[in-house]
Amino acid sequence: MVTGVLLGTDGRKMSKNFGNYPDPKVILKKYGGDAMRVYLMGAPIMKGEDINFSEDGVAEAYRFMLVFWNTYKFFTEYANLSDWQPGGERKLTALDKWILSRLTQLVIDLRKAYEGYDTNEIVKYTKEFILDDFSTWYIRRSRNRVGPEASGTDRNTALSVMYEVLVTVSKLAAPLIPFITEEIFKGLTNEESVHLQNFPEGNSDLLDENLIIDMAKVKKIAEAGHAKRKEAGFKLRQPLASVEYKLPQKLSGELEKIIAEELNVKKVEYEKSTQSGPEVRLNTKITQELKEEGQARDLIRQVQQLRKEQGLILSDKTEIISPEWPKSFEKQILAGTASVSIKKGPEFKVVKVIQ
Repeated sequence: MVTGVLLGTDGRKMSKNFGNYPDPKVILKKYGGDAMRVYLMGAPIMKGEDINFSEDGVAEAYRFMLVFWNTYKFFTEYANLSDWQPGGERKLTALDKWILSRLTQLVIDLRKAYEGYDTNEIVKYTKEFILDDFSTWYIRRSRNRVGPEASGTDRNTALSVMYEVLVTVSKLAAPLIPFITEEIFKGLTNEESVHLQNFPEGNSDLLDENLIIDMAKVKKIAEAGHAKRKEAGFKLRQPLASVEYKLPQKLSGELEKIIAEELNVKKVEYEKSTQSGPEVRLNTKITQELKEEGQARDLIRQVQQLRKEQGLILSDKTEIISPEWPKSFEKQILAGTASVSIKKGPEFKVVKVIQ
Protein backbone atom coordinates (compact mmCIF):
# COMPACT_ATOMS: atom_id res chain seq x y z
CA MET A 1 0.00 0.00 0.00
CA VAL A 2 1.44 3.37 -1.09
CA THR A 3 -0.22 6.65 -0.17
CA GLY A 4 -0.12 9.98 -1.90
CA VAL A 5 0.49 13.37 -0.32
CA LEU A 6 -2.15 15.22 1.70
CA LEU A 7 -1.95 18.78 0.41
CA GLY A 8 -3.40 21.97 1.82
CA THR A 9 -6.84 23.25 0.93
CA ASP A 10 -5.29 25.33 -1.88
CA GLY A 11 -3.42 22.44 -3.49
CA ARG A 12 -0.02 23.48 -2.19
CA LYS A 13 2.10 21.68 0.36
CA MET A 14 0.74 22.19 3.86
CA SER A 15 2.56 25.09 5.48
CA LYS A 16 2.06 27.27 8.53
CA ASN A 17 3.27 30.19 6.44
CA PHE A 18 0.55 29.60 3.85
CA GLY A 19 -2.09 28.94 6.51
CA ASN A 20 -3.63 26.47 4.08
CA TYR A 21 -4.85 23.80 6.48
CA PRO A 22 -7.06 23.75 9.59
CA ASP A 23 -5.70 22.91 13.02
CA PRO A 24 -5.73 19.07 13.26
CA LYS A 25 -6.67 19.26 16.95
CA VAL A 26 -9.73 21.35 16.11
CA ILE A 27 -10.78 18.93 13.36
CA LEU A 28 -10.37 15.90 15.64
CA LYS A 29 -12.28 17.57 18.46
CA LYS A 30 -15.09 18.62 16.12
CA TYR A 31 -15.51 15.40 14.13
CA GLY A 32 -13.56 12.69 15.96
CA GLY A 33 -10.85 10.30 14.87
CA ASP A 34 -13.24 7.82 13.26
CA ALA A 35 -14.56 10.42 10.82
CA MET A 36 -11.03 11.40 9.84
CA ARG A 37 -10.16 7.74 9.23
CA VAL A 38 -13.25 7.19 7.06
CA TYR A 39 -12.46 10.33 5.05
CA LEU A 40 -8.84 9.43 4.39
CA MET A 41 -9.34 5.68 3.87
CA GLY A 42 -12.06 6.37 1.34
CA ALA A 43 -10.01 8.94 -0.56
CA PRO A 44 -7.70 8.50 -3.60
CA ILE A 45 -4.72 9.23 -1.34
CA MET A 46 -4.85 5.55 -0.32
CA LYS A 47 -4.13 4.63 -3.96
CA GLY A 48 -1.04 6.81 -4.25
CA GLU A 49 -2.76 9.98 -5.48
CA ASP A 50 -2.27 13.43 -3.98
CA ILE A 51 -5.39 15.14 -2.60
CA ASN A 52 -6.29 18.54 -1.21
CA PHE A 53 -7.50 18.35 2.37
CA SER A 54 -11.26 18.94 2.58
CA GLU A 55 -13.06 19.61 5.84
CA ASP A 56 -16.30 19.01 3.93
CA GLY A 57 -15.07 15.47 3.28
CA VAL A 58 -14.49 14.92 6.99
CA ALA A 59 -17.93 16.40 7.75
CA GLU A 60 -19.54 14.00 5.26
CA ALA A 61 -17.78 11.09 6.95
CA TYR A 62 -19.00 12.38 10.31
CA ARG A 63 -22.60 12.39 9.06
CA PHE A 64 -22.15 8.76 8.07
CA MET A 65 -20.91 8.01 11.59
CA LEU A 66 -24.01 9.68 13.04
CA VAL A 67 -26.28 7.48 10.93
CA PHE A 68 -24.47 4.38 12.18
CA TRP A 69 -24.71 5.59 15.77
CA ASN A 70 -28.42 6.42 15.36
CA THR A 71 -29.18 2.88 14.16
CA TYR A 72 -27.67 1.66 17.42
CA LYS A 73 -29.64 4.21 19.48
CA PHE A 74 -32.86 3.27 17.68
CA PHE A 75 -32.31 -0.39 18.49
CA THR A 76 -31.44 0.18 22.16
CA GLU A 77 -34.41 2.50 22.69
CA TYR A 78 -36.95 -0.03 21.46
CA ALA A 79 -35.14 -3.03 22.94
CA ASN A 80 -35.15 -1.38 26.37
CA LEU A 81 -38.80 -0.40 25.99
CA SER A 82 -39.81 -4.05 25.68
CA ASP A 83 -37.08 -5.46 27.99
CA TRP A 84 -35.77 -7.40 25.00
CA GLN A 85 -33.04 -10.00 25.38
CA PRO A 86 -31.30 -12.05 22.66
CA GLY A 87 -33.01 -15.35 21.93
CA GLY A 88 -36.64 -16.36 21.72
CA GLU A 89 -38.78 -17.35 18.77
CA ARG A 90 -38.36 -15.50 15.52
CA LYS A 91 -40.10 -15.79 12.18
CA LEU A 92 -38.13 -14.12 9.40
CA THR A 93 -39.98 -11.98 6.87
CA ALA A 94 -38.72 -11.28 3.36
CA LEU A 95 -37.29 -8.00 4.66
CA ASP A 96 -35.38 -9.85 7.41
CA LYS A 97 -34.06 -12.46 4.98
CA TRP A 98 -32.96 -9.72 2.61
CA ILE A 99 -30.94 -7.73 5.18
CA LEU A 100 -29.31 -10.96 6.41
CA SER A 101 -28.48 -11.83 2.80
CA ARG A 102 -26.93 -8.41 2.33
CA LEU A 103 -25.03 -8.84 5.61
CA THR A 104 -23.58 -12.13 4.37
CA GLN A 105 -22.67 -10.44 1.09
CA LEU A 106 -20.99 -7.64 3.07
CA VAL A 107 -18.88 -10.16 5.01
CA ILE A 108 -17.68 -11.69 1.73
CA ASP A 109 -16.97 -8.32 0.09
CA LEU A 110 -15.17 -6.86 3.10
CA ARG A 111 -13.02 -9.93 3.66
CA LYS A 112 -11.81 -9.65 0.07
CA ALA A 113 -11.23 -5.88 0.41
CA TYR A 114 -9.34 -6.21 3.70
CA GLU A 115 -7.16 -9.01 2.34
CA GLY A 116 -6.41 -6.84 -0.70
CA TYR A 117 -5.67 -3.76 1.44
CA ASP A 118 -8.27 -1.87 -0.60
CA THR A 119 -9.42 0.75 1.90
CA ASN A 120 -11.50 2.59 -0.72
CA GLU A 121 -13.62 -0.52 -1.23
CA ILE A 122 -13.84 -1.11 2.53
CA VAL A 123 -15.30 2.37 3.02
CA LYS A 124 -17.58 2.04 -0.01
CA TYR A 125 -19.10 -1.30 1.01
CA THR A 126 -19.50 -0.29 4.66
CA LYS A 127 -21.18 3.02 3.87
CA GLU A 128 -23.50 1.51 1.27
CA PHE A 129 -24.69 -1.16 3.67
CA ILE A 130 -25.23 1.11 6.67
CA LEU A 131 -26.68 4.09 4.80
CA ASP A 132 -28.66 2.52 1.96
CA ASP A 133 -29.61 -0.90 3.27
CA PHE A 134 -29.69 -0.97 7.05
CA SER A 135 -30.73 2.56 8.04
CA THR A 136 -32.67 3.94 5.08
CA TRP A 137 -34.42 0.71 4.11
CA TYR A 138 -34.47 -2.01 6.78
CA ILE A 139 -34.87 0.07 9.93
CA ARG A 140 -37.24 2.56 8.35
CA ARG A 141 -39.39 -0.26 7.01
CA SER A 142 -39.31 -2.02 10.41
CA ARG A 143 -40.32 0.88 12.67
CA ASN A 144 -43.89 -0.34 13.13
CA ARG A 145 -42.63 -3.82 13.98
CA VAL A 146 -40.81 -2.81 17.17
CA GLY A 147 -43.25 -0.35 18.76
CA PRO A 148 -45.49 -1.00 21.78
CA GLU A 149 -48.38 -2.14 19.58
CA ALA A 150 -46.32 -4.68 17.60
CA SER A 151 -46.89 -8.41 17.97
CA GLY A 152 -44.48 -10.25 20.24
CA THR A 153 -42.98 -12.66 17.71
CA ASP A 154 -42.55 -10.09 14.96
CA ARG A 155 -41.07 -7.56 17.40
CA ASN A 156 -38.61 -10.15 18.66
CA THR A 157 -37.70 -11.08 15.09
CA ALA A 158 -37.01 -7.51 14.02
CA LEU A 159 -35.03 -6.70 17.17
CA SER A 160 -33.00 -9.90 16.95
CA VAL A 161 -32.12 -9.17 13.31
CA MET A 162 -31.11 -5.59 14.18
CA TYR A 163 -28.98 -6.95 17.01
CA GLU A 164 -27.30 -9.48 14.73
CA VAL A 165 -26.57 -6.83 12.11
CA LEU A 166 -25.18 -4.31 14.62
CA VAL A 167 -22.91 -6.85 16.32
CA THR A 168 -21.63 -8.22 13.01
CA VAL A 169 -21.08 -4.82 11.41
CA SER A 170 -19.25 -3.65 14.53
CA LYS A 171 -16.79 -6.52 14.06
CA LEU A 172 -16.51 -5.94 10.31
CA ALA A 173 -15.92 -2.20 10.59
CA ALA A 174 -13.70 -2.23 13.69
CA PRO A 175 -10.42 -1.80 11.75
CA LEU A 176 -11.95 1.15 9.88
CA ILE A 177 -13.79 2.91 12.70
CA PRO A 178 -12.31 1.56 15.95
CA PHE A 179 -13.89 3.92 18.45
CA ILE A 180 -17.58 3.92 17.59
CA THR A 181 -17.58 0.17 16.90
CA GLU A 182 -16.08 -0.41 20.34
CA GLU A 183 -18.85 1.66 21.96
CA ILE A 184 -21.59 -0.12 20.04
CA PHE A 185 -20.18 -3.61 20.50
CA LYS A 186 -19.61 -3.24 24.23
CA GLY A 187 -23.06 -1.68 24.60
CA LEU A 188 -24.63 -4.73 22.96
CA THR A 189 -22.58 -7.55 24.44
CA ASN A 190 -20.74 -8.52 27.59
CA GLU A 191 -17.52 -9.05 25.65
CA GLU A 192 -14.35 -7.20 26.62
CA SER A 193 -13.64 -5.56 23.26
CA VAL A 194 -14.63 -5.74 19.61
CA HIS A 195 -10.92 -5.67 18.77
CA LEU A 196 -10.45 -9.07 20.42
CA GLN A 197 -13.06 -10.74 18.20
CA ASN A 198 -12.49 -12.93 15.16
CA PHE A 199 -13.50 -11.58 11.77
CA PRO A 200 -17.07 -12.78 11.00
CA GLU A 201 -17.33 -15.84 8.78
CA GLY A 202 -20.77 -15.16 7.39
CA ASN A 203 -23.54 -17.72 6.90
CA SER A 204 -23.80 -18.83 3.27
CA ASP A 205 -27.17 -20.43 4.05
CA LEU A 206 -28.58 -16.92 4.56
CA LEU A 207 -27.38 -15.63 1.19
CA ASP A 208 -30.32 -15.39 -1.22
CA GLU A 209 -29.09 -13.62 -4.35
CA ASN A 210 -32.49 -13.77 -6.04
CA LEU A 211 -34.05 -11.97 -3.08
CA ILE A 212 -31.35 -9.30 -3.26
CA ILE A 213 -32.15 -8.79 -6.95
CA ASP A 214 -35.90 -8.65 -6.31
CA MET A 215 -35.51 -6.17 -3.43
CA ALA A 216 -33.52 -3.93 -5.76
CA LYS A 217 -36.57 -3.97 -8.05
CA VAL A 218 -38.79 -3.08 -5.09
CA LYS A 219 -36.56 -0.09 -4.35
CA LYS A 220 -36.75 1.07 -7.97
CA ILE A 221 -40.55 0.76 -7.95
CA ALA A 222 -40.67 2.73 -4.70
CA GLU A 223 -38.36 5.41 -6.11
CA ALA A 224 -40.51 5.76 -9.22
CA GLY A 225 -43.67 5.80 -7.10
CA HIS A 226 -42.32 8.58 -4.89
CA ALA A 227 -41.48 10.60 -8.00
CA LYS A 228 -45.05 10.09 -9.31
CA ARG A 229 -46.45 11.21 -5.94
CA LYS A 230 -44.35 14.36 -6.05
CA GLU A 231 -45.46 15.13 -9.61
CA ALA A 232 -49.11 14.73 -8.57
CA GLY A 233 -48.65 16.88 -5.45
CA PHE A 234 -49.50 14.22 -2.87
CA LYS A 235 -47.41 14.04 0.29
CA LEU A 236 -46.54 10.57 1.53
CA ARG A 237 -48.88 10.72 4.54
CA GLN A 238 -51.86 10.86 2.17
CA PRO A 239 -52.89 7.25 1.39
CA LEU A 240 -53.67 6.42 -2.22
CA ALA A 241 -55.91 3.71 -3.62
CA SER A 242 -53.39 1.69 -5.61
CA VAL A 243 -50.16 1.45 -7.55
CA GLU A 244 -49.54 -0.66 -10.64
CA TYR A 245 -46.09 -1.85 -11.60
CA LYS A 246 -44.92 -3.54 -14.79
CA LEU A 247 -42.11 -6.11 -14.91
CA PRO A 248 -41.40 -9.34 -16.79
CA GLN A 249 -42.16 -11.32 -13.62
CA LYS A 250 -44.50 -10.68 -10.71
CA LEU A 251 -42.92 -10.06 -7.31
CA SER A 252 -43.88 -12.10 -4.26
CA GLY A 253 -46.78 -11.05 -2.05
CA GLU A 254 -44.39 -10.11 0.76
CA LEU A 255 -42.42 -7.81 -1.50
CA GLU A 256 -45.61 -6.25 -2.84
CA LYS A 257 -46.62 -5.57 0.76
CA ILE A 258 -43.35 -3.66 1.24
CA ILE A 259 -44.18 -1.60 -1.85
CA ALA A 260 -47.66 -0.86 -0.47
CA GLU A 261 -46.26 0.26 2.88
CA GLU A 262 -43.44 2.31 1.34
CA LEU A 263 -45.74 4.15 -1.08
CA ASN A 264 -48.70 4.24 1.34
CA VAL A 265 -51.17 2.63 -1.04
CA LYS A 266 -54.01 0.25 -0.30
CA LYS A 267 -53.44 -2.10 -3.19
CA VAL A 268 -50.56 -3.19 -5.43
CA GLU A 269 -51.40 -4.38 -8.94
CA TYR A 270 -49.18 -6.10 -11.49
CA GLU A 271 -49.08 -6.10 -15.28
CA LYS A 272 -46.64 -8.19 -17.29
CA SER A 273 -44.07 -6.30 -19.35
CA THR A 274 -41.15 -7.21 -21.58
CA GLN A 275 -39.05 -4.32 -20.26
CA SER A 276 -36.51 -5.13 -17.55
CA GLY A 277 -36.91 -1.81 -15.73
CA PRO A 278 -40.15 -1.23 -13.80
CA GLU A 279 -42.93 1.04 -15.02
CA VAL A 280 -45.14 2.53 -12.31
CA ARG A 281 -48.60 4.07 -12.38
CA LEU A 282 -50.43 5.54 -9.36
CA ASN A 283 -54.17 5.79 -8.86
CA THR A 284 -54.47 9.34 -7.49
CA LYS A 285 -58.25 9.46 -7.00
CA ILE A 286 -58.90 10.40 -3.36
CA THR A 287 -62.06 9.10 -1.69
CA GLN A 288 -63.48 10.63 1.50
CA GLU A 289 -62.13 7.71 3.52
CA LEU A 290 -58.64 8.14 2.08
CA LYS A 291 -58.82 11.88 2.77
CA GLU A 292 -59.72 11.29 6.42
CA GLU A 293 -56.95 8.73 6.83
CA GLY A 294 -54.51 11.29 5.47
CA GLN A 295 -55.79 13.81 8.01
CA ALA A 296 -55.29 11.23 10.76
CA ARG A 297 -51.72 10.60 9.66
CA ASP A 298 -51.04 14.35 9.64
CA LEU A 299 -52.39 14.58 13.18
CA ILE A 300 -50.22 11.66 14.29
CA ARG A 301 -47.19 13.41 12.83
CA GLN A 302 -48.04 16.64 14.67
CA VAL A 303 -48.44 14.78 17.97
CA GLN A 304 -45.13 12.98 17.49
CA GLN A 305 -43.42 16.31 16.81
CA LEU A 306 -44.88 17.87 19.97
CA ARG A 307 -43.85 14.83 22.01
CA LYS A 308 -40.32 15.23 20.72
CA GLU A 309 -40.27 18.95 21.50
CA GLN A 310 -41.49 18.23 25.04
CA GLY A 311 -38.77 15.64 25.56
CA LEU A 312 -41.20 12.75 26.06
CA ILE A 313 -39.96 9.19 25.74
CA LEU A 314 -41.69 6.20 24.14
CA SER A 315 -43.12 4.91 27.42
CA ASP A 316 -44.75 8.27 28.27
CA LYS A 317 -48.52 8.32 27.73
CA THR A 318 -50.31 11.46 26.55
CA GLU A 319 -53.71 13.04 26.04
CA ILE A 320 -54.40 14.85 22.77
CA ILE A 321 -56.45 18.04 22.70
CA SER A 322 -57.51 19.15 19.22
CA PRO A 323 -60.21 21.31 17.62
CA GLU A 324 -61.10 18.43 15.30
CA TRP A 325 -59.98 15.03 14.10
CA PRO A 326 -61.37 12.26 11.86
CA LYS A 327 -63.49 10.25 14.31
CA SER A 328 -63.37 7.06 12.24
CA PHE A 329 -59.58 6.92 12.72
CA GLU A 330 -59.49 7.79 16.42
CA LYS A 331 -58.23 4.34 17.42
CA GLN A 332 -55.33 4.55 14.96
CA ILE A 333 -54.45 8.06 16.17
CA LEU A 334 -54.24 6.90 19.79
CA ALA A 335 -52.23 3.79 18.90
CA GLY A 336 -49.81 5.74 16.72
CA THR A 337 -49.06 8.37 19.36
CA ALA A 338 -48.94 6.40 22.63
CA SER A 339 -51.98 8.41 23.75
CA VAL A 340 -54.74 7.29 26.09
CA SER A 341 -57.42 9.75 24.96
CA ILE A 342 -58.29 12.59 22.62
CA LYS A 343 -60.73 15.37 23.38
CA LYS A 344 -62.01 18.55 21.79
CA GLY A 345 -60.36 21.86 22.66
CA PRO A 346 -59.83 25.31 21.13
CA GLU A 347 -56.15 24.73 20.36
CA PHE A 348 -54.03 21.75 19.46
CA LYS A 349 -51.78 20.45 22.25
CA VAL A 350 -50.42 17.29 23.81
CA VAL A 351 -50.44 16.74 27.57
CA LYS A 352 -48.45 14.10 29.42
CA VAL A 353 -50.61 11.76 31.49
CA ILE A 354 -49.27 10.99 34.97
CA GLN A 355 -49.80 7.30 35.68
